[in-house]
Amino acid sequence: MTDGNLPRHHAFVARPPSSVVVTHRERFSTAIESLESLLATIPAGTQVIYVDGGAPSGIARDLARAAEMHDFLLLQTDRYLSPNEARNLALPYLESEFVAFVDNDLRFTPGWLERMVECADETGAWLVSPVILQEGAHGIVIHMVGGTCGIEHIDGSVRFREDHVLMGSPLEELPPLTRHPIGYVEFHCVLASRPALDACFPLDEALRSNRDHSDLTLHVQQLGGEIWLEPSAVITELVLPDRLPRPDRGFYAVRWSDAWNRSSLARFQEKWDLDPDDPMDEHDLMWLSVHRLYGNRAYGGLFGSLPSRPRRAAIRVADRAKQATINARGLTRPRPTPAPRVAHAPTSRRGAERVIRD
Repeated sequence: MTDGNLPRHHAFVARPPSSVVVTHRERFSTAIESLESLLATIPAGTQVIYVDGGAPSGIARDLARAAEMHDFLLLQTDRYLSPNEARNLALPYLESEFVAFVDNDLRFTPGWLERMVECADETGAWLVSPVILQEGAHGIVIHMVGGTCGIEHIDGSVRFREDHVLMGSPLEELPPLTRHPIGYVEFHCVLASRPALDACFPLDEALRSNRDHSDLTLHVQQLGGEIWLEPSAVITELVLPDRLPRPDRGFYAVRWSDAWNRSSLARFQEKWDLDPDDPMDEHDLMWLSVHRLYGNRAYGGLFGSLPSRPRRAAIRVADRAKQATINARGLTRPRPTPAPRVAHAPTSRRGAERVIRD
């Protein structure tokens, strides 16, 4: 990890103004780059909790060195974790009233955290979203500036609906924005205030690959909480590479596996009493499958000389083989969440006492 001019941060103070929980989204290779950006853009005194679920040994060592250097709490497990499992493992250690949950594949802008906390404090919002951009092959595009999320009753059917605003549009098409209520959040980056933490956490660990953000949104809506967009806070999701690095391929295949995708949708359907033939389920399964196949472009070197149609067929065969392998190894079956190992405990007095006590 390059030290550069990064300030030294202490994960625990007498009463940290805010906390940040970092969890993996779909890969590990972006962990250090994203962590450097995070540490460079949060105020001193912010509590940082990093949950590493099964990162490759080299990246796990880099995270341990970073935790020691910047004195934040690092929790590690030897097996992969779903995102909700990872977020829940951080909950016993939280010390503040405002907690930002962030993925490990983001680039942050200065002031993002303070502005989101200010929004929650001034509006009473339960959840706050920043403007989320996405770095792509053709530059920066809009990923999320709010949207709608809810349950619809249509001709006796109960269906789920969710829509982004301006998703995929060029950055130049982003209109002037003001702070305002929005319909839902995503877990790329979301700030939760104490009312949301008390009422909606721990998160549902049966939602292993998708609709975890939708479930939180619906809970907040159901309880009368508000969700706001803070337009002065901006983060950018780092693009997937043309070839997924080898250390990322194992978790990527599990994270977007058919087993996790289908069980998550089934849980969501049962929980919110949706019709079993909701067309949104087929839409989501298609997207999740395509996204997983995108990761299988790593196999392109084997099939690159083939014409496009046979190449796509070969990639699908390789994907089915990979899915069969991870299922046979039991990597996708439901298992109890493992107790985390404290790889580094913060050295400040309050933080050390907290880790020892828990």
